[in-house]
Amino acid sequence: MYFQFNVNLRPIASFAILLSCTASLIAATQVSHAAPVTIRGLTLADTQTGESKISYNGNIGAQYNFAFFEFTKDGGAEKQGGVLKVEHGALQGTFYFYDGAGKYQLRLFATSENQAYGVNFRWIANFEVTNTDPRNLEYLLPTTMAQSDDPQIISTAKTIVANASANNHVAQLSPKEQSLAVHDWVANYLTYDLRSTEDQTYLNQPHDAVSAFNRKTGVCSDFSTLTTALLRALGIKARVISGFAIQPEMGESWADLDPDTSPTHAWNEVFLDGIWSPVDVTWDAGAADSHTHVWEHNLVHTFFFPQLEFFTKSHQASRVTAF
Repeated sequence: MYFQFNVNLRPIASFAILLSCTASLIAATQVSHAAPVTIRGLTLADTQTGESKISYNGNIGAQYNFAFFEFTKDGGAEKQGGVLKVEHGALQGTFYFYDGAGKYQLRLFATSENQAYGVNFRWIANFEVTNTDPRNLEYLLPTTMAQSDDPQIISTAKTIVANASANNHVAQLSPKEQSLAVHDWVANYLTYDLRSTEDQTYLNQPHDAVSAFNRKTGVCSDFSTLTTALLRALGIKARVISGFAIQPEMGESWADLDPDTSPTHAWNEVFLDGIWSPVDVTWDAGAADSHTHVWEHNLVHTFFFPQLEFFTKSHQASRVTAF
């Protein structure tokens, strides 16, 4: 696992871990409860759920600083959950299932390293949980990286839309207009953190939506997770894409890209009118001065729902993240 970044005129940085975990916001199937289960210090509240979520709590050891869950449903493909901070061995929260009903295998991994990225994690424990909720809630619900159920995220999303409605003198914005309002707000609110990429301190920073919101700075992963959280808080399907980006106008070409060494990038896709459309808030927010490397805000809409033929000249997706 790694988190890679190189400084260019346009910022490029992204998670290379697949991050997931989602929460249910509406009533779900009623099920009979099984019982809590504790393995190596961590307790799951139950082994059955009809709400697509299970809480966990415990102490996995003071030597660990970060952890994450990996999971499979009915023996399918493995997915990795968001990196979690371990405080003096304590680990607590909620694990969310967005893939619908089925039998899930959860595996907990942790590391004693002081950074969450570019390090090895060791296996800690296995759990099995049955989810009877039949709904597929992917890309609509909160995740550990895009906490769309957080009160300040919800409040901010509502305020963004209300202000945009007032400014445009309309009673209600369309989903695409709401998406544009969120795009513009995030682009103006966050400042790209060039210093953290130069001194590598971004490796020790959380890059979830709430952390980005509170910090007001970040790299492209922060722009993307905050955008995702705000859109989902408005009931709009959104997801984060990890991939590569080049600047053709600077003479860069795909032939020069090496997937093993080239910096990665993150952006969004928004689901409207039956299709996923790309949105790159980071590249629309501004750029670094080529001489001073000082970040300058300059809001544009070049990468808001662009034509795919244009977008793919500079962006190449490698994976749809689970967050």
